[in-house]
Amino acid sequence: MKRILLAVDGSEHSLRAARMAGELSEHFAAVVDVINVVPEAKLAAPIAEYADLETVFITQSDLLKSAGSEIIGRASSEVVKAGGSVEKAEVEIGSPARTITEYANAWDADCIVMGRRGLGDIKGLLMGSVSHRVGQLSDKTLVTTE
Repeated sequence: MKRILLAVDGSEHSLRAARMAGELSEHFAAVVDVINVVPEAKLAAPIAEYADLETVFITQSDLLKSAGSEIIGRASSEVVKAGGSVEKAEVEIGSPARTITEYANAWDADCIVMGRRGLGDIKGLLMGSVSHRVGQLSDKTLVTTE
């Protein structure tokens, strides 16, 4: 194993996944690439109104990427604390499962490490989860943490 893709969303589950990715990185002398994929969302009305009133020039994309940068910063720190090495870190906006799978292929990752939130059986059956969808879309080894 040479390259690990760590997909994080800022949850406690993804921080545990970051620690696991760090341990795997140390054990296999592999690098870790960190990605946070923010689903495209509409800017909250109060924030948009404030931006207009104060003539703040911030795009929805800027705001989402700023939040994502903090998430990958914390995750990267956890990887390093666990003995791992981070090579790349990216924030993307789009469909999380599809984007994670595309990056795993583009960056030639040997495996994907990510947390899972443990949706209830009924909710998970009806809605699915990002980790479940990544498992369906990718031919890479998928390691999830609770």
